[in-house]
Amino acid sequence: MTNKKSIKIAGVLLLSAILLFSAVAVTANANEAATTIREIAEQNNFVITTSSTQRAVLYDNGAPDGVNGLSCVAWPGYNREIIDDFTVPSTWQVTGGEYRALTYSGTGSVNGCIVRFFQDTGSGASTTEYANRTATITNTLTGNIYFSRPEILVNCSFSPVTLAPGNWWVLFQTQHSENCFTLTATGQGSSVFLSYPDQGLPRWTDGYVVFAAYYDMAWLLTGTSGGGDLIPPVTTCTLDGVMAGGIYISDVTVTLNATDDDSGVNYTMFKLDAGAWTTYTAPFVVTDDGDHTVYFYSVDNAGNVEDEKNETFTIQHPAPDLSITIKGGIGITAEIKNTGTTNLTDISWTIDLDGSLIFIGKTKSGTIASLGAGETATVKDFVIGLGKTGIAVEADDASANATGTVLLFFVIGVA
Repeated sequence: MTNKKSIKIAGVLLLSAILLFSAVAVTANANEAATTIREIAEQNNFVITTSSTQRAVLYDNGAPDGVNGLSCVAWPGYNREIIDDFTVPSTWQVTGGEYRALTYSGTGSVNGCIVRFFQDTGSGASTTEYANRTATITNTLTGNIYFSRPEILVNCSFSPVTLAPGNWWVLFQTQHSENCFTLTATGQGSSVFLSYPDQGLPRWTDGYVVFAAYYDMAWLLTGTSGGGDLIPPVTTCTLDGVMAGGIYISDVTVTLNATDDDSGVNYTMFKLDAGAWTTYTAPFVVTDDGDHTVYFYSVDNAGNVEDEKNETFTIQHPAPDLSITIKGGIGITAEIKNTGTTNLTDISWTIDLDGSLIFIGKTKSGTIASLGAGETATVKDFVIGLGKTGIAVEADDASANATGTVLLFFVIGVA
């Protein structure tokens, strides 16, 4: 009678546990973001594209980041204007430029452009225009899509504008038939200035004040210079890690250092393996095992672009000295022992059960913060289920397997 009573109690407990852990309610709240003057895009398909012009590039403000776009309004409205700064190291004759824009209908919706130049007052752009040119434009689709809109490379040609050495600002004022966005750049040295009177922002308002972030525009200027800095910067790559037999057996710290003997370095770009191009700001650490390539180049303040360079290396971390012992009982217990002579940290572990009637505890994972040489750490997985199961335990690169039988809360016959 006592045995029958125990079986009934166990059955009630098992049924209650199944009902408790299977009754999960999931709710989702959808909040529509308010419209702002800056749009943030979803993941994009940005690729580096070659400039369409074959003329001499005086200044290149960087490729588009593919993440941010600033809205502008078609001239002759002039009520949403965005200007960006640049440095002239010697007298320039500017005869053209390029910028990148987004509209719904593609190249046919960009009808014209006025390029306007302003001198720097020492605290931003002058409100008095220095010169402007109505440009002859050629529009090209780059194949990139941002904000679900095609990217357009707008190539501008115009009669020469002479700029003396110093700091300047440029405005590509677009004529278009629908809402238009100009793309921000990957290399961001300073903030754009803008005029958004419909947003209560007078001419010129520092873009950093509006956005609390730096957003330079993706554009370049072409023409001829009267000398000055014509030599691109030089970037070196330093790898720091523990090597053995020509490969790194530790994480690798990558440091890029760029120098320029004249106008100075504007920004440095890099990418790791097949990743996206990113503005370099500080050394970074590569942790994954395998072959790696770091690609990099720099641009100086005169717009000279360094030829792309690369540095290759291989990482192969040695497997940690770990042993694993699997035990049953109330749930699964795994004893993880450091059998080596050095202390280990951040050891990731996982317990997996493959039984078809495992209701709770089918998988569990965690991290052992530290494990000294010769020490043992015990990890556990609470289980509810019935029947035979395979048991797999992993700790970093070490693994162990066993079989057992789950009976309610117990795991028996582990071998």
